Amino acid sequence: MPGAPDQQPPPALSKEQFQRWKACRDLEREQKAQEAAAQRRADIEAGRVQMTGKELYEHHPELFEDY
Repeated sequence: MPGAPDQQPPPALSKEQFQRWKACRDLEREQKAQEAAAQRRADIEAGRVQMTGKELYEHHPELFEDY
C-alpha cells in the first residue's frame, strides 16, 4: 500500500548503476530501431507500403536528376 508509514523509499541509484541501466536501455532502443528499419525495407520491397520521398530518393536517385 503506497504511503504506508512502515515502507521505506527505494534506495537511490549510484552513478555506475544508472550508467549501466542507460547503456542497456540505449542498446535495446538501437536494436529495436534497426529491427524496425529492416522490417520497413522488407515491406517496401514486398510492396506492402509506399516509400516516402526520402526513401524514394535513396533507392532511385536517377528519378531526381532534373531537379
